[in-house]
Amino acid sequence: MIKENLHLIPFLLVVIANLPLYYLIYKKQIHLNIATFLLWILIDSIVILTTFFSGGEVAYTSYGFVLCDSLTMLLILNTKIWKWEKKETLVLILVVLGIILWQLTNAFYGLIFITILKYFIAGFPTLVDSYKRPEKGQSFFWLVITLSIFINILIIQNTVIQSYIFLYTGFIFNLLFGLLNLRSR
Repeated sequence: MIKENLHLIPFLLVVIANLPLYYLIYKKQIHLNIATFLLWILIDSIVILTTFFSGGEVAYTSYGFVLCDSLTMLLILNTKIWKWEKKETLVLILVVLGIILWQLTNAFYGLIFITILKYFIAGFPTLVDSYKRPEKGQSFFWLVITLSIFINILIIQNTVIQSYIFLYTGFIFNLLFGLLNLRSR
């Protein structure tokens, strides 16, 4: 019973990590890019489907990402504080290409492409922002997400590579985001 419920811990950590963000959005103290969250929802949904269809075990962290990014997007829409820029258009084009690749190849190669897309393309603006404008307040989010992913890596029972591609990549990038934001300006 306890072992089955361990999967909920990474999911709940993702939700906890997002609570300060929801507060800031509600108070209109932060301006986020709605396109970014739409793209994260699409990419994470594709990661879930691709992991499942390629025989991997879907990480509960991924379910948490889709839920929390959906809530974030709804809050952003509700507060009417959003924007769309060129980089989001580029990422949207790459997501569409990823969906096409996923459909044309087997799910395993699509998983690799989508994972790379998420962290190397969609995550690149975050990496640059974390380097140029570190915010210690954001390190809480990234480090809690890193902990969620780490726990998810430990409790996955399916040992095929498809279960781990997204998690290992996510662990490295989120840890990097968290550490970069711990620095002082």
